[in-house]
Amino acid sequence: EPYAVEVDGISAALSWTGSELSFTMPALSVKDVNVHVLWQGLSERSTFLFSVFADPTVTSVHPDTLSTGVSTVVDVFGSGFGAFVDSCWYGGNVVVGEVVSDRLLRCPIVSGTVGVINVQVGNKEGVQSRGGVVGVTVSDPINVDFLQPSRGPTSGGLVTVFGNNFARSSLLSCRAGDAEMLGSYVSSSTMMCLLPARIAGNVSVEASNNGVDFSESGVRFEVADVQVYDLVPSQGSARGGYSVQAFVSGSSVLTGSVYCRFGDLTVAAATSETDGFSCKVPTSD
Repeated sequence: EPYAVEVDGISAALSWTGSELSFTMPALSVKDVNVHVLWQGLSERSTFLFSVFADPTVTSVHPDTLSTGVSTVVDVFGSGFGAFVDSCWYGGNVVVGEVVSDRLLRCPIVSGTVGVINVQVGNKEGVQSRGGVVGVTVSDPINVDFLQPSRGPTSGGLVTVFGNNFARSSLLSCRAGDAEMLGSYVSSSTMMCLLPARIAGNVSVEASNNGVDFSESGVRFEVADVQVYDLVPSQGSARGGYSVQAFVSGSSVLTGSVYCRFGDLTVAAATSETDGFSCKVPTSD
């Protein structure tokens, strides 16, 4: 049986069960060291190489907001990642990740519990290195119920999104078709997004608390090309003071007050009995 273990020339406390040898590693610098096992009754010793690595550190996780039941690939930033540190530990679970560099480890994480989970790194054998721990918030999946307005012009505009489980997160986002934009948090059931200009048609608008995992609610937004296609009359006196009828395509997306602009002068428009708006030409001074 073994009677001594030397690690890099340092004697280590040992335990022998008759078939399994355990010993306590001394504190060492980062390097490869020789471990010698001395056996009673034998002049030869067993020698093997042991690699000592620095405790990794975790400084941040992106995204730092997740949804229950959704597998999200997160980027874990820190130091000391590599062959011996290739796994993420969270909530008692371990998953082998992708070592992108010694400062970036990418791991798929899925949690079934709402709350905060601590993310740390180590290896899949269960030897955790606790050089750093970062908390990640897990919430119920986000959902979109309806939009206000639900229609708008091709020039884009501000839309209020109603739903549930919105989080006050810096990554709170909307996606309209294939365009993504940051949203503004109002409450857990309301957020606002500035939709960009796009061609006419219908697009699906979804939301996300982390900019990665978007809802799949299927709520649609109608985009119409608003154009004035006729004016009656199309000409008149420079004195102004009379009304013209503006016939508009895509007017179904116009909500609230509508205005006409003559040069740099803007006047309120009234809905016409015909398919258009009535606007009074400003009088000249």
